[in-house]
Amino acid sequence: MLQMTDSVFDWDQLQEPMCSSGHSPGYLRLMAALDCGWNIHLVDRWTARQKSEPCKLYFILARVGSDDIRALLLSWHRDLEQFVRDEYPMYAF
Repeated sequence: MLQMTDSVFDWDQLQEPMCSSGHSPGYLRLMAALDCGWNIHLVDRWTARQKSEPCKLYFILARVGSDDIRALLLSWHRDLEQFVRDEYPMYAF
């Protein structure tokens, strides 16, 4: 069960990057979480029901040495697809 604390809102309100980047905001969030010491676990991915909807990726983030846990649901993007291929080949697209 996810613990809800005041810090959950800090994570949920991360700002978009100020400078232009070729990476999706979701990918940048995952990289920022890694840089901050979070463990990232891909839980599942859902294929869109309609072609106009993007696939969704469901991640659980756990802070090393703490009970902090966050859920992160991201829309598919090619850089996230590459991340999944590299880190979680069993979920490859």
